[in-house]
Amino acid sequence: MTDTPVKEPVITLSAGPVAAFPRVLRAMSRPVHYDFDPFFQQFYEDVTLKAAKALRVKQPALILHCEPAPGIEAAAASLQPGDKLQLGDDFGNEANPRALLLQTCAGESVGWVPDLLVEFARQLRETGGTVQLLQNNRDAPMHARLLVRLSGHASPDTSTFAGGVWPQLPRDTVH
Repeated sequence: MTDTPVKEPVITLSAGPVAAFPRVLRAMSRPVHYDFDPFFQQFYEDVTLKAAKALRVKQPALILHCEPAPGIEAAAASLQPGDKLQLGDDFGNEANPRALLLQTCAGESVGWVPDLLVEFARQLRETGGTVQLLQNNRDAPMHARLLVRLSGHASPDTSTFAGGVWPQLPRDTVH
């Protein structure tokens, strides 16, 4: 044994419940500064100026806190017919671990590929397929806003609209 004290780890990952470190308890006991509080307003202004410096822009950055949906809405609203899009994996999707995000070429998410088309879209993506915006129906609900063309190659035995609520059709009925 040595006389060296054990240092508090920076991050501890463990199954809970576990005792909280005193530093965490102290931080949790501090008052919460809301957006109307002068302390928060000064803190926010300092952060916006630092963000502007990091982004190399003259004006303070506008930092908004919100859920992802408004960001997706804003990115989707800016799209124009003819814009090229891409398909990205949505690894954090708990409803469908194979879900695909529809993204701008800059990587901004603007929606999801419907589950019934995910496997088809994956196959097109894997063979170098493309996604192009045909129509942006800004007045439509978000899930029906974007009409896109998926182009590429799929194997002849690929089924779309299969599984879930869609019954499998006999092969000879598909034209």
